[in-house]
Amino acid sequence: MKPLLELVPLEVVDTIIDMVANEDEENHSNVKACSLTCQTFLPRCRKHIFFWIHIVDAGGKLDKFVKLIEYSPWIARHIRVLILSVEVVSLSQTSLSAFDHITNLHALGVYLTVNAFQKPSWMEIQPNVRSALLRLMHLPTISCLCFGNVDGILPSDLIPCTNLDLLLMDDAGFKEDCELTKAIKSNRLHLTASSAQNMVNILRKGHTSGKPIFDFRELRDLSFGLDPASECYQYHQLVKDTYRLETIHLCMTYMSTATNFASLLVTSLGSLRFLNIHISTFGLDTMSLLCGELQNIAASNFIELLSLNLLIDVTIGNRIQEIQWDLLDKVLLAPEQWLSLQRFDLWVYIDHSELHPVDDEKFDETVAKIRDAQLSGLLSIQLLFYTRRYRTLRLPRHMIDKYSQSAISY
Repeated sequence: MKPLLELVPLEVVDTIIDMVANEDEENHSNVKACSLTCQTFLPRCRKHIFFWIHIVDAGGKLDKFVKLIEYSPWIARHIRVLILSVEVVSLSQTSLSAFDHITNLHALGVYLTVNAFQKPSWMEIQPNVRSALLRLMHLPTISCLCFGNVDGILPSDLIPCTNLDLLLMDDAGFKEDCELTKAIKSNRLHLTASSAQNMVNILRKGHTSGKPIFDFRELRDLSFGLDPASECYQYHQLVKDTYRLETIHLCMTYMSTATNFASLLVTSLGSLRFLNIHISTFGLDTMSLLCGELQNIAASNFIELLSLNLLIDVTIGNRIQEIQWDLLDKVLLAPEQWLSLQRFDLWVYIDHSELHPVDDEKFDETVAKIRDAQLSGLLSIQLLFYTRRYRTLRLPRHMIDKYSQSAISY
């Protein structure tokens, strides 16, 4: 029998394996099966199987990862995304030495804890642990950094990250009383609500001192959480010096009369092309507040894609027909407004729970009625309406779309 590569070019084999990997489950069951089929398949399969490594403390998984790298160090060269979700004390010298084999990392996530109730401070982490993390952060291949549950990160530690594309701060914060000789740049910035407030404080101090720590003039993608208890004007610091901002994701738990997010967008309307709004508690009266803010930017924007992600308040259930959906028709289709809009996505999430059950058949009928009766104008011009329902309420994961093709947990 002829060798496979005499029958099929290697490029074709690689392409097929890539397609299998893209459609595979998170545990890579299909790619793993391919790797056992033929020796020729193995190198390409390994690339996908070990592309994304997520290390957690539970069940001694960190120790398992260390032993795996110790006995098979070649695995490390396939790792492109590494997520560490561990307690600081578990990072011993032995475990840290395993990271020395990782040399081609593209994305690093650091989620550290001291215990179940305490958030660690960056400078209180043992020097050898921090040194090992800095070595990974400063690899020339790094383009994405994620920090979670860590305070007091030194901004100066990011200066060597010259190829940084995405900085994600998930309930993490930088040390605020710092001065740098060189500002930190990033193309994309994602901040949860607490991290956004920390960033606002840093930007405000940099503006006052005339020595900014972050330079957002090249920022193209900004995602941040709005604290409903705070005045929106506080967040102007995030957008005031952005000149090329194309994408904004606004995340909020709920809307009130004080949530005037339209005022935040004014300085970016000239370059903004994609606006995503996520509201995790959407009540019966929220639509009028939301559409009021959309109306405030209706005549002066160049937005091509508007996406709304609405998590319906659990107490509403099948009463979603009482929401004023027709206001979207009136605002988005008003004459001489939203002239650049090419696509509108509406994602509706419903909680299915024992306390607040939702009848699937009735829900589908309700959605159909809403589409036909209250959103007929948007549908007639082929702007898109999506709806999804979950048995339990799921918030979107703060994950990196660019690197979400493959993942493995130990």
